[in-house]
Amino acid sequence: MKRIISIAALFMVCTLAFAQNKDGKEGWRDRMNAEMVAFFTSEVDLSSAEAEKFWPVFNEAKARQNEAFKAMHDAYKALEKAVSEGKGDVASLTKAYLDAQAESNSVFASFLPRFQSILPAEKVAKVYLAEERFRRQQIHNLRPGGKEGKGSEGRRGREKKD
Repeated sequence: MKRIISIAALFMVCTLAFAQNKDGKEGWRDRMNAEMVAFFTSEVDLSSAEAEKFWPVFNEAKARQNEAFKAMHDAYKALEKAVSEGKGDVASLTKAYLDAQAESNSVFASFLPRFQSILPAEKVAKVYLAEERFRRQQIHNLRPGGKEGKGSEGRRGREKKD
């Protein structure tokens, strides 16, 4: 029964994602979110009751992570500009960048207690493992020979060809 619910949820998410505009940035984001939901559903093996409580918290964590990443990106750009132009308080901009980087890296750690209040310890661990596996899978898909076939040449492309 749990498997049928998972398959139905996966089908629904994929259908909604692919119904969106695939050409724009939002279409890409929707497809990525649909893939992530399907991946996590499979990896973590959430029951429907767990999923109902888990996804809003996880989505909040992702939103905070995105905000923190944007702040880190903005701090990086400000630091880069100050260094290249030789203007500005480089020391304080460096500290602001490192603080933003630390915040970005700590978002999911700060959600651990909330995840633990929803899921058993083994499934919480699976959430963190799935997050890393999904990230690696997406990076792999951007390499040549990956699902998308885009990106830099990778190791195989840099090897000497006879």
